[in-house]
Amino acid sequence: MIGRATPAAVGLDAEALARIPGILREGVEASPPRLAGASALVARHGRIVLECAEGWAVRWRDAEHELPMDQRVPAREDTIYDVASISKLFTAIAVLQLVEAGQVGLEDPIAQHLPRFAAHGKDRVRVHHLLTHTGGLPAERPLHRERPDPASRRELALETEPIAGPGEKYVYSDIGMIALGCLVEEVAGRPLDAVVRARITGPLGMDETMHRPPAALLPRIAATEWDPDTGTMLRGVVHDEKARALDGVAGHAGIFSTASDLAVLAQTLLDGGRCGTARILSEESVAAMLTDRVAAITGPDGARRGLGTELSAASHGALARPRSAGSRGTGSSAAGAGTVASTAAGPRGAGSFAAGPRTAGHTGFTGTSLLIDPGTGVSVIVLANAVHPRRERSGMPEVRRAVADAVADALGAEDAPAPHRSAAPHLPSAPDRPSAAVSGLAPPPPRR
Repeated sequence: MIGRATPAAVGLDAEALARIPGILREGVEASPPRLAGASALVARHGRIVLECAEGWAVRWRDAEHELPMDQRVPAREDTIYDVASISKLFTAIAVLQLVEAGQVGLEDPIAQHLPRFAAHGKDRVRVHHLLTHTGGLPAERPLHRERPDPASRRELALETEPIAGPGEKYVYSDIGMIALGCLVEEVAGRPLDAVVRARITGPLGMDETMHRPPAALLPRIAATEWDPDTGTMLRGVVHDEKARALDGVAGHAGIFSTASDLAVLAQTLLDGGRCGTARILSEESVAAMLTDRVAAITGPDGARRGLGTELSAASHGALARPRSAGSRGTGSSAAGAGTVASTAAGPRGAGSFAAGPRTAGHTGFTGTSLLIDPGTGVSVIVLANAVHPRRERSGMPEVRRAVADAVADALGAEDAPAPHRSAAPHLPSAPDRPSAAVSGLAPPPPRR
């Protein structure tokens, strides 16, 4: 469970962490603003050491005009944000739960469960391909413009023509994650939002994480973008057009949450899939999420992806850099040091952050990020409405990196980076999960 502590109690430098509110404030006050408002949280070893909010949950009347100060809604620590592609983590967890239950295999062709997916020669695309964005599907498709209703839009997503063969190319694809959401619904026999609630957020006590938040929560929800089609500011309605066209529930986007709720999910991953008495994944499954599977495709300087996760990315800032020996930091998570895979780090410097062997998580287009560092037990959540009032104004990459740099400075000199892993680590089975349920979690061999 998540508790609270002073930074010093968990080996963090309070002065470095104290820079984070100012980083957010600077983004809010920049000209033009990099974001309207944000909430941030830092935790270590299951204890929150910093929680702050700056700016505005609602700042703009429309795309061009700001609200008077007395009509704005301040961002708070408990503001609810559209977390955009962080939703993909929930979909990936739901898929891995089906794998553990023996209902789906990572090597299963998607078409085995969704026959429509076989269209255009996609019969060889497997579950693990879509979890790592190597299924050959395009990044986008304007489903909301091509079909008139959610059912036909789902069919269109499944029937999308590929741009590459499976395992040939890495393309970050919303369409692939939409397909995985459909797979979860088909196999589980329930809508995706019901699966997420029953199997992830419910057991973890994440009561403020949901699809399609009720109107009663609107005063706490951050606005996103001005929608010229409806002449309204999106607030409490999913920002992503494709997810909105699918009634707000899709495998790639649609979830709303708070920083403190996402901290629970982050700690659950750090603790190998368990939170208190609740277990949502086995340790083997979490290790598979934190083990690179795409380096053979993307090359030494390319993306790193586990099953549903983004590993050691530039957006993770200095936390993703290798660290020198002689540290005070110790990993305490069940996932453990060494489960996040990467090649050696590249160049370092302001605005240029190398892929290192440390971090995992996901970002979201609206200005959100969830980041964990299994080697040090640190988690960092930054939620912002950076697309408010227009997506062109977002400056979140710089803000995310600055926050990550502050956390890295708070850690100080850390222990030597764990060695590169080319295969999922062998971990003992969780006591309530049979090891056979997670067979096939090791990454595929390098392509020849």
